[in-house]
Amino acid sequence: MKTIYIGIDPSIKSTGIAILDPSTGECGYGAMSVLAVGEHLNIISTSFLEADHTRLVVAIERPPKYQRGMVTHAVANEIGARIKKLWGKAATIHFVVPQMWRKAVLGSGKAGKLEAIGYAMVVHKIKTKSSDEAEAVCLAEFARAKDIGRVEQ
Repeated sequence: MKTIYIGIDPSIKSTGIAILDPSTGECGYGAMSVLAVGEHLNIISTSFLEADHTRLVVAIERPPKYQRGMVTHAVANEIGARIKKLWGKAATIHFVVPQMWRKAVLGSGKAGKLEAIGYAMVVHKIKTKSSDEAEAVCLAEFARAKDIGRVEQ
């Protein structure tokens, strides 16, 4: 069974999504409005799940309610619910606070947006200056690390 890793960095203005396919080494990424996220999830569903038996491991950044407010927290929850509705048992979803994925992927829970951009550009050779896209790439990498047991609870 093929596994695809997805990282999602939700926010009110722009949500970053990255798709990491370890079988090809390819990493697709983009940033879009929250309203466009649902459409993109439908495209991902059609592209991967109907073509073959694919398992999805998804990491969604979900900051504590008190840190960035209720809205970002609610957006993360809504995206997670939509993924479960589309993929059901084929999707494993990890909600993760920023400090956890930053420590696992970037080496420090205090790493910032510039470190995420640098990581995405160097490791995955992506050409972006968008922190939304870069952090989504890091979250996809976190999903992979979590799936293969490199990250503990």
